[in-house]
Amino acid sequence: MNLEKELEVRNFLKSQIGKPFQRGFRDCNTLAVHVLDMIAGTNNKEKVIGRYKNKKEAIRFVRDGGWCWVDGLLKLGAKEVPKNFETTGDFLVIKRKWWEEIYVCLGRECVGVYEDTGVQMVPMAMIGKYRAFRLVE
Repeated sequence: MNLEKELEVRNFLKSQIGKPFQRGFRDCNTLAVHVLDMIAGTNNKEKVIGRYKNKKEAIRFVRDGGWCWVDGLLKLGAKEVPKNFETTGDFLVIKRKWWEEIYVCLGRECVGVYEDTGVQMVPMAMIGKYRAFRLVE
């Protein structure tokens, strides 16, 4: 990623920190899709934002092919990044039973969205086992 895009991603993520969780509009999926569109020059947010309003609808959205992070990133040409080589703009994906939890890397920290505290920056070591992906230009 070039410096201009990296600064755009960094500034966007920092502007979101502290904002409240809102399923389908400001959750881990929608936050990451904003970043994806910035990096890849795509418009995937139209496919995601506002498509679900509760957990049941979100699970149905994923199940019915609405968006799958690992598959979607790989289709866009992303490469898996080895642990400890993550950098700003990488997507950190944690597979859960019904969906993929997604964070965006900012150096040794990452930004995620939590139902109780909203958008937060946390150390990568605190999010558990994940797979990291980087879009390559």
